[in-house]
Amino acid sequence: MKAEIRKRILKERDTLPLNEISAMSKVIGEKLFSLNSYKGAKAVMFYASFKSEVSTMDMILHALDDGKRVLVPVVNQGGIIAAEIRAVKELSRKNKFGILEPAEIRKVPREDIDIVVVPCAAFDRLHHRLGYGYRYYDNFLLGMRAKKIGLAFSLQEADGIPAQEWDVKLDAIVTEKGIF
Repeated sequence: MKAEIRKRILKERDTLPLNEISAMSKVIGEKLFSLNSYKGAKAVMFYASFKSEVSTMDMILHALDDGKRVLVPVVNQGGIIAAEIRAVKELSRKNKFGILEPAEIRKVPREDIDIVVVPCAAFDRLHHRLGYGYRYYDNFLLGMRAKKIGLAFSLQEADGIPAQEWDVKLDAIVTEKGIF
């Protein structure tokens, strides 16, 4: 069931023109920045967007300009760790999935993170999310105090996502149409 939902929604998301992805990502970023939890956050972990995901590069730049401590995930032995970046140009190498990561790893403890911005393949109104099926984020987010905020386009909403006990619910999901 999860695989079917993921495949259907990603196929639809992949048809979005780049200019629409860019425009909707800008709106999503503005909504993210309006959240009180974001305004009060000192350390924010963004994913480095790729393909048809909500683009985070301008959000990362905004957060850096805003004086936030910016972190990105680095794939490490079947999981992810949080690594600090001080400039977008530090995202200079691609991991095994083709996602940008910093060449220099400045690891940050999970307890230092205030917000984790999470990519979504699909989501529902109960704050369940589907990722790409590797469980990297579920394993990373388990037991974290940080706010977990998913970014997605409204077309990625599903009527219901079946959840297992290891699936970590998000605190909020931000789309171009609203915050859920």
